[in-house]
Amino acid sequence: AIDLFSAKFNYFVDNISKMDVLFGSSFAKLQDVGKPFTRCGFTRRYLQFITGPPPRLYNKTTETVYVLPIGGEIKQWTGRNCPVEGCNFELCLYSVGAPPRTFPLCPNCFNKPNAEWGQVPGEDTTTTP
Repeated sequence: AIDLFSAKFNYFVDNISKMDVLFGSSFAKLQDVGKPFTRCGFTRRYLQFITGPPPRLYNKTTETVYVLPIGGEIKQWTGRNCPVEGCNFELCLYSVGAPPRTFPLCPNCFNKPNAEWGQVPGEDTTTTP
């Protein structure tokens, strides 16, 4: 059994470079995709918009990914910052529905909501013993 495992492991080590080439041609690195979209509140650098799915924003400097809501359209809203104290992210516009309704969206607050804002829709606050 150990000889079989050793043979499989050696085969894997010898051929992993072929797999690496295959994945490299099929998938792009996050830092190589997207377009500058909105400014980060921490670094003040532009976040890259990656259409997805799922749509998300990527900070090349901190390598942080901010997931955006699914099922709508995300637009730039230049020059407007989040009013939440300490956030300072540039806001986006999120349009959803027919006829479309548009809402301001902060990528940071969407991903890290404050507890004082109430329960996040879809989250279960009950704990099981």
